[in-house]
Amino acid sequence: MTDLSPATITSDAAADQPDDGRAKRNVWVLAAAQGLGGLATMNIFATAALAGAQLAPDARWATLPVSTYIIGTALTTYPASMFMQRYGRRAGFMLGALGGLIGSLLAAYAILRGDFALFCLATFIAGSHQAFAQYYRFAATDVASPGFAPKAVSYVLAGALVGALFGPLIINHTRDLFAPVLFAGNYAATAALLAVSMGVLAFIDLPKPQAERPAATPFGALLRRKRLLVAMLAGMMAYGMMNLLMTATPLAMVGCGLSPDQASWVIQWHVLAMFAPSFFTGALIVRYGAERIIAIGLLLNDAAALAGMTG
Repeated sequence: MTDLSPATITSDAAADQPDDGRAKRNVWVLAAAQGLGGLATMNIFATAALAGAQLAPDARWATLPVSTYIIGTALTTYPASMFMQRYGRRAGFMLGALGGLIGSLLAAYAILRGDFALFCLATFIAGSHQAFAQYYRFAATDVASPGFAPKAVSYVLAGALVGALFGPLIINHTRDLFAPVLFAGNYAATAALLAVSMGVLAFIDLPKPQAERPAATPFGALLRRKRLLVAMLAGMMAYGMMNLLMTATPLAMVGCGLSPDQASWVIQWHVLAMFAPSFFTGALIVRYGAERIIAIGLLLNDAAALAGMTG
């Protein structure tokens, strides 16, 4: 059966001998990029709906900038894979960071202009960064041994804890950078962070793409794989619930009389809970299997929804 994991599709890692020393160096680079990118993503979820409420002609459109960000990510994910298959991981990751940088600068400009449509376009462009960044975890396994690969994925994801720990500080201290216009400073700061991320990603050491790649399995055949369908459905449910929680929370809190600063701290705890388990989920997957860990995650998602319903 053909292995269609992103690691084997986009690089010649399978042809390289595992090198955990090299893999660990890449983990440091990718974890740093994940942390910087996590700051950018946290900023979107903490401020885009609030900025949208400030710019939108009708309050019902306030969350549209978050939706366009997610749509931008979704529409770029497959092209991102194809680009990296042709030009390599490093080029793709740096292009993604550049897309996020451009989108962030455009978002700051849109807020200063008071242009809601332009702000939505900006978050759509910024979503391309997240599309490429989702492949960081797979790149961590490109030269890793089978025993180290799950841990490498977890360590890279744990880099997002940087965003959780420092995100509220950056968000709260840059919100008024262009006072009296709020939130433009958040996106200018995000652009600077993504510029640093591009510099970090220049140090990644990964195999070059294969000149001749194995024939891809037809899409219809992929959909007949039950394990793949289960993974897709679990991802859809988990990601959908996460987006609902992160989008609605800042607006709901500010609507209840709390401050944007307090809202950003709540988002911090959400992000911490998302990524802190990454330090040990790799070991749990090795011991208990991916299916059981996914099931536990979905049950925790349900618990979060029930807690939210209590008000």
